Amino acid sequence: MRFKILLVEDDESARESLKRFLEQSGFDVVAVDRGEQAVRSVREYISDFAVAIVDHHLPGISGAETIRAIRQIKPNIKIITFSGDSSAAIYEENSTAGSHSYFEKGSRDSSQKLLAYVRSFFKEFQKTAPVELSETPSEKTAYLASHGIVGVSQDLVDICRVIESGHKATETTVLILGENGVGKELIARAVHMASKRSGRFEGVNMSSFSKDLLESEMFGHKRGAFTGAFAEKKGLFELAAGGTIFLDEIGDMEIGLQAKLLRVIQEREFRPVGGERLVKVSAKIVAGTNQNLPDLVADGLFREDLYYRLKNLVIHVPPLRDRPEDIEPLVLHFLESLNQKTGIKKTIQAQTLLALHAHRWPGNVRELKHVIENVHLLSNGSEITPQDIETRIGDPQNDQPKTKWDAFRGKVDSSWRDFLTKEIRSGEGPRDTARKLGVSYSTLVSKLTSLGIAHKK
Repeated sequence: MRFKILLVEDDESARESLKRFLEQSGFDVVAVDRGEQAVRSVREYISDFAVAIVDHHLPGISGAETIRAIRQIKPNIKIITFSGDSSAAIYEENSTAGSHSYFEKGSRDSSQKLLAYVRSFFKEFQKTAPVELSETPSEKTAYLASHGIVGVSQDLVDICRVIESGHKATETTVLILGENGVGKELIARAVHMASKRSGRFEGVNMSSFSKDLLESEMFGHKRGAFTGAFAEKKGLFELAAGGTIFLDEIGDMEIGLQAKLLRVIQEREFRPVGGERLVKVSAKIVAGTNQNLPDLVADGLFREDLYYRLKNLVIHVPPLRDRPEDIEPLVLHFLESLNQKTGIKKTIQAQTLLALHAHRWPGNVRELKHVIENVHLLSNGSEITPQDIETRIGDPQNDQPKTKWDAFRGKVDSSWRDFLTKEIRSGEGPRDTARKLGVSYSTLVSKLTSLGIAHKK
């Protein structure tokens, strides 16, 4: 693949002149006139660009802001800033934002100086660029599998390249964004794997604990720190020493506890609950959320300083409906795993895969996995047919929630479906499961029926 130069210059005449000069020098150039367009181009075509040349004075977001945004998406890209003003303040501002070099417009031999910078940076970039894949799905699948990820989409390949380019910054926090069920923890594990850290991977969901219990879970506690603290306990930050800690659903963290997390990120140390001794933090911090953190900041529900500390490296995981090419490899992976686990071999018809592609998967990969687990357990015969799945995924036209109430109810139902499917699979039938859960058989069957979970009598 030929890497490209991204040129950001609002002056049309200067932009076209510089683009032509670089193309005549043998480079492929994408030219835009605003910082917003540049950021969008890098996000959409992340693997294309090796070097960005950014004008300091831009309409909309400034050159420095553009550089900062580009570096968040692709940390290993080389950036050159240019301006008609050679002041030290501008040089320092852009350097701080992440620019590697700076040159003055219209200065003597400026074009040749720029060309020298570009050639040097291209060579440097190519030394660290990941091995380029061909367009064959099998090679993409193998590449993703090396990161512990199942799929074939370019979206996932680009995510892995971002992970590779940012893994050397060991103390850089990573923020993973995506809807429920897209696989944010899987991406967090890929970050851990790429970092080659010797410690453990530890994960915690912010919405699973009350404030006091969450603080103890994360930071540990001393004996007698609170009622029920009968013994000293190490927290996940200490258990993940030399490894990675994943803070899932960070948007649900209580705002008072956010202050303690901010100190951990800034000072790399904390005190256990009820303790006096400071504990050093050596874990890489990765956070995930399905919420819009800037909106939470605006509503006073999330600390702005913590948000900016978390978003050093941002990874967006697209929903499954935006990468339908990943459905088939995921289905085959789930089936192979179930076949090995149960000793019952089942295959899937091509028409069934087409029916799965027609569904919008509001619950994303998690929902797809539940459907395959459910149909593998309950379908008759060795081949899964479209009829086997149609009662489990419903009408594709009804996938979109019509109101906020529907959207919330869908999340609650998804959690119930997740919980009960696992309980049914681990038990010996609904009666056994009802007994273990402490509810009546009729109550459990009614809930299974309302959620569309098929079950054996």
